[in-house]
Amino acid sequence: MIEGVKLLEVPRFSDERGTLTQIFEEAKELPKARRIYIVKNWNQSTVRAFHKNFSETKYFYVISGAVKFVLVDDRRKSPTYQQKDTFVLTSEKPAVLIVPPKVYNGWKALTDDAVLLGIANTTMKEHRDERIAHDSFEVNWR
Repeated sequence: MIEGVKLLEVPRFSDERGTLTQIFEEAKELPKARRIYIVKNWNQSTVRAFHKNFSETKYFYVISGAVKFVLVDDRRKSPTYQQKDTFVLTSEKPAVLIVPPKVYNGWKALTDDAVLLGIANTTMKEHRDERIAHDSFEVNWR
């Protein structure tokens, strides 16, 4: 796995009333959240890639459906420089994907009902990123 990337399993509790999913308990992995947002694509053919944030750590959680993430390490001094990792996050198997600064990230909805929760440690005003085309790396987005 790319250095600094984490995939945290999230506990889900069920009873006769329904489910409770606890995304963060003591927020050990979550620094000061400056921005929380929800993203939904109009259809499965939309690819949102690739973005590299210069100082922002991002936290992704799939609220509904399934999403495929592709990450590429662009930190020249990293032991995992240029490594590419793929993750499929689903609402059925809850997890939080943590993406550190300077790691390209992109995603595609795998289901029509995919809804993604994003948490960032910068505001939109502080946010600085670089965007490149979704076909910049060899990725099978299916």
